[in-house]
Amino acid sequence: MKVHGFAPVLDKFCSEMLRLSRDGFLVDLPVIGKQQVFVSLCQVACDNLALNGLLGFIQSFSGDFFCTMCYATRNAIQTCFSEENFHLRTKEEYDKDAAACLKQEQRHVRGVKRPCELNKIPGFHVAENYSQDIMHTILEGVLPLEVGCVLYSLIDEKHLLSVDELNDLMVRFWQTITVDKKSRPSEFTKIQEPGCGLSNSMKATQCWSLLKYLPLIIGHRVPEDDEHWLFLLHLSDLVDLIFARKFTTDMVRFLKEFISDHLSKFVQLFGDRVTLKPKQHFLVHLPTIILKSGPLVGMSCLKYELENSFFKRSSHIQKHP
Repeated sequence: MKVHGFAPVLDKFCSEMLRLSRDGFLVDLPVIGKQQVFVSLCQVACDNLALNGLLGFIQSFSGDFFCTMCYATRNAIQTCFSEENFHLRTKEEYDKDAAACLKQEQRHVRGVKRPCELNKIPGFHVAENYSQDIMHTILEGVLPLEVGCVLYSLIDEKHLLSVDELNDLMVRFWQTITVDKKSRPSEFTKIQEPGCGLSNSMKATQCWSLLKYLPLIIGHRVPEDDEHWLFLLHLSDLVDLIFARKFTTDMVRFLKEFISDHLSKFVQLFGDRVTLKPKQHFLVHLPTIILKSGPLVGMSCLKYELENSFFKRSSHIQKHP
């Protein structure tokens, strides 16, 4: 990919998709009999870095125009917590940016660094690719960042408990429960300052379990009206809502306001020490993605990444017979 780019791979895929969308293939189905089936590309789902590279956007999240759905800047995301506050990308503007990038030979134009080969497929355009991988965005992005901020406030600033006490409570809790044993979070070596996430490396499922059970583990040590404690509960409710398998229109409206409130509260509590990250900005697009493409669990890479260990073992065996 570094030498030849995405074109050699995507050109082959696009040619097959063009044939399937034009000619289709014949299948023999129950009841209705033989039918000609035609194929099209609806959306592309993968982690944030791969998605940006595949669709022709910049792969750096430290500058402006990092979002595939809008023209967000790093400054704007610190104060804007609703999708209406951002200028969304369109087919026309994307094509202009891609053409300008080729003509001017710039590194990128408003985040677009090259035309995407997938735009050759009828009915698909990268500016209308409504998808978000909530595994990388939520479980490996927003969740460890915000839980780390809360734990720092409760342990290092308010001294409601110590790291050793937290580890001891976690050990005793997981010795008691009979579910999620394989997703047990690792013990904490230290609590990092806000913005640095969790000190111990955890998998996505471990981060999810930590958030799910942390209120039960430390709830008796924290005052009910503590603002950081309430923010942790708000985060837990947000994650549960995002991972819902069914949505109604009213639920999507509620989620939109819930996300706006959550980001506002984060800035209020930690804004003097931590800036909002790109993955937190991606939250504002989730309601639109749900309305366009359905529940977000269908776009998660979690089930696919669980197979990574198998392929790593297979590669190791083949390399060392």
